[in-house]
Amino acid sequence: MNNIIIKGNFAEGNFGDDALLLAFHQLIDKSGVTSAAKYASSTLAYHKDLALNAEVTQTLAQPSDLIIYAGGTQFFSFNENKTSLYDYFKSRLSSFIWKLKQTNRFAMVGVGIGPFMNDSYENRFAKVLVQKSEFIWVRDQSSLHYCEQTKSSSTYLGADMCFMSDFQEWCNFQLNPAKSIKKIGIVLRDWKYGQGNNYIKSLIELPELLHKQGYEVSFYVFSEENDSMLEKILNKNGIAYKKWLPQQTCFKSYLAELNTCDLFITSRYHAAVFSTLMEKPFITIGLEQKLTNYSSSFENEAMNWLPNSSLSELLKNISLIDSDYAKFVNEICKKKKYFTSLSDKCAKTFSKYIKKYKYE
Repeated sequence: MNNIIIKGNFAEGNFGDDALLLAFHQLIDKSGVTSAAKYASSTLAYHKDLALNAEVTQTLAQPSDLIIYAGGTQFFSFNENKTSLYDYFKSRLSSFIWKLKQTNRFAMVGVGIGPFMNDSYENRFAKVLVQKSEFIWVRDQSSLHYCEQTKSSSTYLGADMCFMSDFQEWCNFQLNPAKSIKKIGIVLRDWKYGQGNNYIKSLIELPELLHKQGYEVSFYVFSEENDSMLEKILNKNGIAYKKWLPQQTCFKSYLAELNTCDLFITSRYHAAVFSTLMEKPFITIGLEQKLTNYSSSFENEAMNWLPNSSLSELLKNISLIDSDYAKFVNEICKKKKYFTSLSDKCAKTFSKYIKKYKYE
């Protein structure tokens, strides 16, 4: 069997990406192809637990190797600059040449695709990759639509890989016993597009307002490498926070800390995912498509807040969720069950595909 090269954001130390590493490696371990699989990186940020036996490589893929893009948002562009005619044709030509040169096989597992601004190189590369991939598991309807528009014949709608039953069982999630909101977890991120980190500054006075209403508040930082400006803002304003440090922190211990919250306010996609897995309501901060798409799948406007809205609107949403907490938890549980079934179905299909590749 040829090598399997896995590409993902597994070296950056982001809690969400590290969770995806654990979920994906558990999947390929169960599929019996671990010995042939290597991660395209010099290191893995969280080389522990389910990923303890994961191997890395900096060697370029050889012809006929299978390259798997595993989890997360690896294909997008937020660049709002207009593309020149020269850059437009250069982008078309480079993606066309790349397609002609490829002798590798490709698969995509648990990915989100887009959004894309203008006719970007990232968009063209994603289209070519979708067309060449033998197996595609997308995590949302927008990504499915993109693949259908690109005329992919091998795309399956799933959910995030963290919804796989095996991974949930390893995490040992329990029923949410809370009857109301006592503690609110706030998970923010650096944002360099649009109005940038202005949304963080607008939320600085939120903890004081929540404390006055009797709520306990904890801030969480999911990435030391990518959230340095967020940390500066929090430190400047004397706001304490709990940071994910993959070299020092145990995944389950950090998960247990998150589980002490009854509601999450988040601009991090995987905070919303894990809020669902823990059967906790959440409010996404609608910085980008994947956040608004995820919250809108729950069909309740109270679960999304736009950065240009007022804090009073956010407080209103919190109050609405708290006043009917059991109803929101029930809705979360139903969606959790649905997303789990989608991911399990895709995982089963992927296992069949990868086992077939194993014996070729």
